[in-house]
Amino acid sequence: MAKEYWISAYPGITDISGNIEIIKKSQCLPVSHFILPKSGWWNDYYHPLTRKIETLKIKYKADKEALAQLEEEEREIELYHNFSDYYGYVFYLIKKV
Repeated sequence: MAKEYWISAYPGITDISGNIEIIKKSQCLPVSHFILPKSGWWNDYYHPLTRKIETLKIKYKADKEALAQLEEEEREIELYHNFSDYYGYVFYLIKKV
């Protein structure tokens, strides 16, 4: 379910080694990378986003396109909640060659 979502939402998605290859092909040098902790995503991104979505749902209750986008954001949050043991977010430090 999560894999299908990400392939659809972000067709260029790949794994760490795939991203390192992209970095190298971009005439850059991969210096380092690290997986961002789940707590950072929950505390600093998803929880505040969830509160903002609730506010925006009220503000845009008559706007079907806006509500559809907000539902898509909620779907991403739900997927991370259910499948964060299987995927995550990575920060890459690169140097232009």
